[in-house]
Amino acid sequence: MKKRILLWLASCLVLLIVGGMAGNAGLTSVAAQDGRSLRWDRYDVTIDEVDTAANRFRVTETYLITVETGPFSFGFAEIPQGRLDRIADVEVHENRTPLRASCSGAAGTFCARSEGDDFVIQYYFTSPMRNGERREFVIRYTVYGALRSYEKGDQLYWVAVPGDLSFPVLASTVRVIMPTDRPPQLVASYPDTWEQSVDGNTVTWQSPGRLPRGQEFEVRVQYEHDPAMKKSSWQAAYDREQTYKEKWQPLVSLLILALSTLLSLGGVLFIVVRYQSRGRDPQALVVPEYLADPPSEERPGIVGVLLDERADMKDIMATLLDLARRGYVVIEQEEKGGLAGMFGGSEFTFHRTGDISADLRPFEQSLLRGLFPGDPIRAQGGEATLPPPAPLPEYGVLVQQCGAGVQPRGPGFAASGLIVTTFSRDAIWVVDLDRKMRYPLPETRPCAPNCRSSPDRRRLLYVSPATATFWTMRPDGLDRQPAFPYYVSEMDWWDESHWLVWSTAGHPAIYPIDVPPEQAEPVRLADYDTFSIQPGGYHGLRMVQGASEWPVLELVNLADGEALPLLEVRPYSGGAAWSPDGGRLAYIGRGEVDRRLGLAGAEIFVVAPGAAEAVRFTNLTGMYGAARLSGEQMARVLSWSPDGRYLAFWVMEIIGPDMAANVGQAVIHVLDTISGQITAFCGFAIREIGPRLPALIWSPDGRYIAFGVDVPEDGRAALLLILDTLSGDYTEVSEGMYAAYGTYDPVMWGVR
Repeated sequence: MKKRILLWLASCLVLLIVGGMAGNAGLTSVAAQDGRSLRWDRYDVTIDEVDTAANRFRVTETYLITVETGPFSFGFAEIPQGRLDRIADVEVHENRTPLRASCSGAAGTFCARSEGDDFVIQYYFTSPMRNGERREFVIRYTVYGALRSYEKGDQLYWVAVPGDLSFPVLASTVRVIMPTDRPPQLVASYPDTWEQSVDGNTVTWQSPGRLPRGQEFEVRVQYEHDPAMKKSSWQAAYDREQTYKEKWQPLVSLLILALSTLLSLGGVLFIVVRYQSRGRDPQALVVPEYLADPPSEERPGIVGVLLDERADMKDIMATLLDLARRGYVVIEQEEKGGLAGMFGGSEFTFHRTGDISADLRPFEQSLLRGLFPGDPIRAQGGEATLPPPAPLPEYGVLVQQCGAGVQPRGPGFAASGLIVTTFSRDAIWVVDLDRKMRYPLPETRPCAPNCRSSPDRRRLLYVSPATATFWTMRPDGLDRQPAFPYYVSEMDWWDESHWLVWSTAGHPAIYPIDVPPEQAEPVRLADYDTFSIQPGGYHGLRMVQGASEWPVLELVNLADGEALPLLEVRPYSGGAAWSPDGGRLAYIGRGEVDRRLGLAGAEIFVVAPGAAEAVRFTNLTGMYGAARLSGEQMARVLSWSPDGRYLAFWVMEIIGPDMAANVGQAVIHVLDTISGQITAFCGFAIREIGPRLPALIWSPDGRYIAFGVDVPEDGRAALLLILDTLSGDYTEVSEGMYAAYGTYDPVMWGVR
């Protein structure tokens, strides 16, 4: 079986150089746009040089292509390798001129390589094809191990014309030339609507006209068995699969249906009988009226939640009294006299006896931190009433998910979409996960600091190297459009329909996307020296000088200038990230001091714009001791999932008194901001910590995380890895990433 995808991308640059008396020059880039099209006037395939003993044959594909709306600069062929052993001896010709084998992406070259389960041939035209231009392309290669060996007659199967071509095919001829000692015995095609003829050892099929889109054409030739031919490595498993499908699958499907019906009826009957006989809850046992000791080690608050299935003040009080029983809290009662001995009451004072112990469970630690931020708590009346605890979430458990480690891409890999990154110093590159290929985008330059993904991940904001202004395009490099006609210092999406623009002089401003800037009435924001503005909102971050030597990170309301101090920015703290909807800001602050080292480790805090204080979401110090979440550089150290629920980051234990040098390996962690659970994905770790850790990029569906990393000890080029957060497996997607701006970071993970 063979499947091919052929995709064509435009890449023409027309430069108009206008000279002036003062020596000025203007450059205009005509970039690739949507609406381009071409057609295959002919798509012919010849299979010859069939060597049955060696189990090989040669395939020659000849395309006669006419461009209707261009330009186009390269194409590629993709051949699944599941039913063959290997492909070799690749040649590519353009108008009978051979192209040179090279993976540089230069014009007049081709690159043939295995990528996962597929063999990819990517070829670059000698020059871009423009409107009305017609050229002939020939791709020739040798296939090993695709012939099938059977005693009743060996067989040749091949998908000559794939069903997923991007543009129409007007006519096609497929020809199979068998050796003289192995003439065809049985001949078939799928579909069987093509005109078929047999002339000696040659079988020919002619298409009935224009090929229907989405319909592939496969040929089959059976010939006399050659006992000298060895079966291919894949054939035994394939034959077993076909035998199962033809003989056993119908019976198994019928049995499964019958069993499912029986289990469904029996399950419903069992539930009804069980409920009628036992009810929703088991009958309570007779218990003593008084117990000197708790009946189990479970905490009273947990028991209360289990009994009535909700957490309320009774459960909080039960937890507080249990902490007092165990010596963590002291409760003092003081009688207060009233008027003439009437209207008196009691006042209760709660004292914490010492430091929070590691023996306490996370919810008990949270309760103590919330109740005792400083002074003792006082309560009046016959019953003690407590103020609501501080908005500190219960620290969740730490879960380790190691998966199978780093694996090559296999058939079960399900991640999809387009990852924008770079593999060379002269262009932005795209890794197409669906087509299992990568390619450079002409007329671009690596732009990690300037590239921005749209909120829906369907557009990329980038800087055109020709005009030095911001443009947008789809993640696959198509539909390029100017975003802002003037040079500006910085630009980003404010929301789906507005730009956030920093001009070279002046305050940041919000512009509507669908209105030309010269006609728009922008909303100009008060600057307040902010460097990061809330998506879709009116808050920003700024650094100010604090009372100590360390600067202070503040959250500023751009409407009135009111600022909320967040933290002193010390080494390895201060990295921040807005949630996708702009509703929350996560940042790295300092936790309590690890007494073993005398160092305060990093923790994650979250604040909502307009809130009075931030909320601490992690207890990494309690889990690991003091830890770092970043290198020396704090850019892109926290990464929100698309739905704004999860935060991904690296964690390194600090193992010595020098926070900079004495650190362990870095492992990806993911925080669930709803449950508080932290998952450590320990199937991969970075052992040599540089000044900046790899940025983590979430997939659009929120399941996968991509990052680029160079592992010095493996002796290979930098890898593009993808973590599956469901299985914990890491998959190697590509190799040879280029360190643009000193990092291997992907720019975005987009959708078509």
